[in-house]
Amino acid sequence: MGTVSWTDRTLIESGWYPPEADNPDKRLRYYARQFPLVEVDATYYALPAGQTAAAWAARTPAGFTFREPGRSVDRAADPQSADGSG
Repeated sequence: MGTVSWTDRTLIESGWYPPEADNPDKRLRYYARQFPLVEVDATYYALPAGQTAAAWAARTPAGFTFREPGRSVDRAADPQSADGSG
């Protein structure tokens, strides 16, 4: 289980994050200790730059999963199919 984004305004404004998680880097680190995965909404529009993805990975524990919305779910049926058609 996870949420849509560690930067989701509703989640930030809800008070769920501790006061010391006061920037995106700290929120991602905190988030990744609470959940095993996150859906990265930005990937719906474009893949992140390699250095951005590497920075996210460096801030999370081994085994943490970044999911791409929609498309990763489609491909889950047949990982050999790039277009999700099986």
